[in-house]
Amino acid sequence: MKIGIIGGSGLYEMAGLTRLEEHALATPFGAPSDVYISGVLHGREVVFLPRHGTGHRLLPSEIPFRANVWGMKKLGVTHLLSVSAVGSLKEEIAPGHIVFPHQFIDRTFLRESMDKDPNYERNLARLADRFMARGQFGLAAQYYGQLLEDTRYARAAYQNVALCYLNLGRPQEAVAALEEYLKHNYRDADAYHLLGEAKRRLGLVADARHAFQTALRLKPDHTAASQALRDMSPTTPSP
Repeated sequence: MKIGIIGGSGLYEMAGLTRLEEHALATPFGAPSDVYISGVLHGREVVFLPRHGTGHRLLPSEIPFRANVWGMKKLGVTHLLSVSAVGSLKEEIAPGHIVFPHQFIDRTFLRESMDKDPNYERNLARLADRFMARGQFGLAAQYYGQLLEDTRYARAAYQNVALCYLNLGRPQEAVAALEEYLKHNYRDADAYHLLGEAKRRLGLVADARHAFQTALRLKPDHTAASQALRDMSPTTPSP
């Protein structure tokens, strides 16, 4: 179990946390309220985030709640507690008492719906593309990995995640991603070309050559696959 705590008004830091680490995350929903602080509290892993930001910068209607929750999940949080400072209409519930509500009625407005954002996958793809363009291949691979099951983005996601693995020096993982993709997309010449590159880096020369040849059969003018085969051809010594 990993607990996430989102602090409300007056709760901007967690006393007693040890082994502190800061995590600045980008999310498909924009920036969270602040950096996440992870640590250990009474032997339990905890991640803390001040809802209003340090110094209470954000008004209630400005809180990026979707980004906050997405970041918690990204950091491995399994159980989330949200602390709020509220009033009471019952005498038996006095200031200083802690109350756990068993019902939640959402009557808020002036903010995005709590339902899933219809542009979520598109924003995720843009975020992955941005990380890849910056050369942050580890982060890009993580975000592309979340798009592999989406039919609208699967082709680009599989190929881009394979490119990330190749840039990270992890050709075996690139092979695994591409072979999974090609099970259902066996006429994709670009994917076979990437598979050949990954196989070549693993030293599987015959498998690499076969993948490049398959790419050329599917797309005879595939320049990169043609060049790769030429590069693999043994050079003829000069007389």
